Amino acid sequence: NNILCQGISNSTITVNASGGSGNYLYSINNITWQSSNLFTGLAQGTYTVYVKDIGSCSPIAVHTNVVIGPPTVIQANAGPNLAICSGPNTQIFGSGGFIYSWSPAVGLSATNIPDPIASPSATTSYILTVTDANSICISKDTMVLTVLPSPIATISPVSAEICIGSSVTLTASGGGTYLWNPGGATTPAITVSPVTNSSYTVVVTASNGCTNVKSANVFVDALPVKFTVTGGGLICPGGSILVGLSGSSTGTSYQLKLGGVSVGSAVAGTGTALNFGQIGR
Repeated sequence: NNILCQGISNSTITVNASGGSGNYLYSINNITWQSSNLFTGLAQGTYTVYVKDIGSCSPIAVHTNVVIGPPTVIQANAGPNLAICSGPNTQIFGSGGFIYSWSPAVGLSATNIPDPIASPSATTSYILTVTDANSICISKDTMVLTVLPSPIATISPVSAEICIGSSVTLTASGGGTYLWNPGGATTPAITVSPVTNSSYTVVVTASNGCTNVKSANVFVDALPVKFTVTGGGLICPGGSILVGLSGSSTGTSYQLKLGGVSVGSAVAGTGTALNFGQIGR
């Protein structure tokens, strides 16, 4: 049998002899003899086996070139050191054994497989221990997974409501570079005037290459329908006159103003003409 582990004398030779009296002694150096046909604790190499039949006059049998070969190679390989941004995960790849064990377990999807998913929150040194199928031979290797900080990105406002034809400025912060979508602008701030409800995203990239994505929504309101003010006319000092509106829209409020100053209370639209009442001076 080949040795099980490199540098360890743990192989065996089993001698199967026949003929003669059957009363045999065995040796692998023609000096030391034993009654057992099993030799243990042997190192890698080439051996000569001697068999002596002590129950007859048969000459010593010699068998040369009994080879104990090298072990199956057990050499842990934890892969290269890697760097990831905080938040995302990555897969690390181990090889070189039959049984695998990663430590520490923090941030790993599993510790007993060759290629776990790793998502540590901080830089971590992972040790891979591999063994042979019999869990006798052991090899270890280490890889370092460096966690780079992702940018702390913000966007303001995250929600805005404008009238159609108006605009709003969206401002991002927290990075070295910016990329807006839609539009492809690369400035921290953009001014937009959509005609329908729209969503805008910005990819914020730090100097270490890590990114963060933020979004903002802009809601666009249609302009109210215009109606004609009704009533009015000449009045005497201290008098009043009826003022109204030729129509109205539900969901819209109407405020009568004189010289930019509100007169009376706002009136909710009903879908029909409105009456603001008697307006006096």
